Amino acid sequence: MNLKGPWKIVDSNKTQILLTAQKLFSEKGYRNTSIRDIADRVGTNCSMINYHFKTKENLYIQIIENLWSSLDHISSDNETDANVLLKDFVFKSIEAAFHNAQPIQLCLENKIFPVSEKTDSIIKKMTEKHFSHFKILAEKAKYSHIKFLYTSIFALTIDIVSQIAKSADSSKDSRDGLEELLRYVETTFLVQ
Repeated sequence: MNLKGPWKIVDSNKTQILLTAQKLFSEKGYRNTSIRDIADRVGTNCSMINYHFKTKENLYIQIIENLWSSLDHISSDNETDANVLLKDFVFKSIEAAFHNAQPIQLCLENKIFPVSEKTDSIIKKMTEKHFSHFKILAEKAKYSHIKFLYTSIFALTIDIVSQIAKSADSSKDSRDGLEELLRYVETTFLVQ
């Protein structure tokens, strides 16, 4: 099974439940997806999902935490040039977003229709940590208007990623969109 990101799942049934829930939450929304919908799509019973996750919210949280884990590993310490470090961080962040289009879409939807205070808190911490790292690198690279720069780059990324998450054939669109966005970000935002 081909998984994107550092999924810490050993049980293949549990992995299948997570991937299916992620897809259904992305397609139908959290509130419109039931445990029964997920179980039917996986080909298992509701008790198996309850065994692994206890609640639908815990299932959602696991998807978000897996996204967080994939974003947590994008920093590079092999370079000393601040501009190169910033560009590397931005590019790896964008690539991670493209590879995790559905969880990114779930985070966006949670901003509008919060699943719970807990999910909102997890997403807020994840966003703050990402921005904080970006800010440190941008300050070292002597960029100004850092919040505007961050918002411009990642709002554009999220908009494109959301469109890809909803598209039927996302594999080709994703590759083309990624390369085009990386070129645009480099030539528009990461120049001084």
